[in-house]
Amino acid sequence: MSYSNFISRKTLYTSLAINLILILALIVGILWKFAEERIVDQSAKPYAPEVTTEAVENINDRRELPECFLGRCPQYFSMEVDGDPNTFESIVVIPISMTKGAGKVWIIREGKVIFETAALAQIGIKENEGGNGFTISYWKDWSDIKNPVVASAEYKYQDEKFVLVGGEQLPDKPPF
Repeated sequence: MSYSNFISRKTLYTSLAINLILILALIVGILWKFAEERIVDQSAKPYAPEVTTEAVENINDRRELPECFLGRCPQYFSMEVDGDPNTFESIVVIPISMTKGAGKVWIIREGKVIFETAALAQIGIKENEGGNGFTISYWKDWSDIKNPVVASAEYKYQDEKFVLVGGEQLPDKPPF
């Protein structure tokens, strides 16, 4: 083997190594660009409406403010459920389990919990038309997970309280 062959092989291997590194860097850069758009920032706090000190004190008279549970955080939003178009009540869907979307719902007006459900599987809430009341849906029985029995309860606000006007009465205790 001559000296000139050794240099050309060394040059060939070096250029191959440099090309391989550049190709890998390009692939990593492309993957990073697309992955960056899909990464959820775990340090970002979930949106929560601004709460006054008085509201916090009133809620804490009954219980502590809800916190994240096993990676599922409470959902805060507002709806018109008491028929007064000048005010919106705060709705909090509080997770209590990782499985089956179990949770409970609080409706808060002026810092006080005015309606609360027991913990129910796959619980959800939607505003009734006209802003007077709401409908809560949940899984009543999921023994056949492919065909769960879904139940709902429709409430309207009458005489300073929520009255069941359709569907089934919500259970006082969780069914699980």
